[in-house]
Amino acid sequence: MQSPRSQHWDAALRVLRYLKAAPGQGLFLPADSPLQIYAFCDSDWANCPLTWHSVTEYFVSLGNSPISWRTKKQPTVSRSSAEAEYRSIAVTTCELTWLKSFLLSLGVHHDRPMRLFYDNQAALHIASNPGFEKSIIRLQEKCDRLFQGLIDERRNNKEGKTKTMIGAMLALQDTEPENYSDNIIEGNISSMLLAGTDTSAVTMEWALSLLVNHPKVLEKARAELDRYVGQDRLVNEPDIPKLHYLQSIVTETLRLFPAAPLLVPRESSDNSTVGRFDVPRGTMLLVNAWAMHRDLAVWDDPTSFRPERFEGGENGAHKFVPFGTGRKHCPGAGLGNRVVVLPLAGMIQCFEWVRVSEELVDMSEGVGITMPKALPLEAMCRAREQMIRIRN
Repeated sequence: MQSPRSQHWDAALRVLRYLKAAPGQGLFLPADSPLQIYAFCDSDWANCPLTWHSVTEYFVSLGNSPISWRTKKQPTVSRSSAEAEYRSIAVTTCELTWLKSFLLSLGVHHDRPMRLFYDNQAALHIASNPGFEKSIIRLQEKCDRLFQGLIDERRNNKEGKTKTMIGAMLALQDTEPENYSDNIIEGNISSMLLAGTDTSAVTMEWALSLLVNHPKVLEKARAELDRYVGQDRLVNEPDIPKLHYLQSIVTETLRLFPAAPLLVPRESSDNSTVGRFDVPRGTMLLVNAWAMHRDLAVWDDPTSFRPERFEGGENGAHKFVPFGTGRKHCPGAGLGNRVVVLPLAGMIQCFEWVRVSEELVDMSEGVGITMPKALPLEAMCRAREQMIRIRN
C-alpha cells in the first residue's frame, strides 16, 4: 500500500492473530469450481441506536467457495433505507473491482460478468409510487416556466451588451431553427445548471483533498503559478493555458474520482452482440468510468496520485473518459475544466493549505449521481503575505 496508516497495521495484526490461533483453517477452492464471482450485499438501516449509522454487509464467492466477506458500520448517516442500500452496493462494487484486479495479478483473467445480488425493494417502491411521479411533473413544469421566462427576457432585450449563452443560442435560432427551438434551449439551460454546478464543486473538493495529502505536489503547483503569473497580481483566465502542471492535477483528480463515475446512461437502439454478450434492444448500459480509470491492465500504478503521468501524454482517449467519448462526449468538457482550474488556481495562489491533523484526509467515496466525499474536507488555510499586499 502506498500510504499505510495505523488502522492498516491493526488490521494486519488482526489477520496474523487469526492465522496463529487457527493454523488449520483456510478457504477451500476445488479445481473443478467454476470461475464465476458472485456477490451478495445488504444493509441494516440505522442499526446503531446512538449514532443512527447503518451497517454494510457483503459476501463474495468464487464459484462455490467464499473468498471475501465483511460487516462494517457506514461512516455517514443515511436518510433512508434506499440510501443505505446504495452505499452498501457501492462498497461491494469496489470490492469486486479489487478482486478482479487481484485475480489478474495472480495470472487469472476473469472475463465473465460478475453477478451482484442486492435488496432493491426500496427502489421498486419509489418507482411504483404515483405520488413521486406527480411531484416530479410539477417540479418540471416550474422549471419549464422559469427557463422560458429567461429565454423570453433575453429575446425581448436584444440590445443588451452582455453576451450570454442564451443569447448565443437565440442568435442561432434563425439559421438553425430545428436545432435551437425553445424546448432544446430549455434543455441546454437545464444541462448547464445540473451538470455544471455540483460536478465542478465535487471535483474541486477532491482536488484540494489530494493536494493537502500530497504537499510536494501542492508546492510544485504553487511554484508554477509564481513562475508564470507572478506574485504581483491574481491569476486570471488567460493564464490557464500556461499552467500545464495544474491542469495535470485536475486531470489526475478526474481520473481517480470522476464526478460522474457511471457517466450518462445509454440504451441500445437495436438487438446486438458485443463480444460474447447478447444485448437486447432497450437494454440500459452504464459505463463504469471509475473502474476503467483504476484498471491495472490499462494504467501504471492506477491507485496512486501522480499528475506527472499526464505530462507524458498517457491520457489516451480510449482509457481516460470522465466526460465520455465519441458522439456522446460531454459538450461542456472544456468549460468544466476551466470552471475547476481557475478557482483551484486562485485557492493555491492566495492561501497556504495544510491538514487539520497529522492524519491524512479520508478519501472514501460517498454515494450519489455525482461522487462526493463520504466525509467533507476539513483543512486549514492561511493567506500568503504576497496576496495580502495585493489585496491592500
